[in-house]
Amino acid sequence: MTTWTDTKKEKPTVDKPVWAASPNAVKCSYDTFLLHTDKDGQWRDEFGILFFRKIAFWKYANVPVCEGVC
Repeated sequence: MTTWTDTKKEKPTVDKPVWAASPNAVKCSYDTFLLHTDKDGQWRDEFGILFFRKIAFWKYANVPVCEGVC
């Protein structure tokens, strides 16, 4: 299992799925989202939509990738 990486220290490889942790001040904890970064280094969700919440930590996600007809 991979450990969490601070976004201030390192960014993930482009187009690889990651679990991203975003601070939630109301719950005093982190929310996690399945995201990836694009070639410009911006965070996007599984639909390719820009993700506007601040990401503090990330780790690679072990998810299957569909190539072809699923």
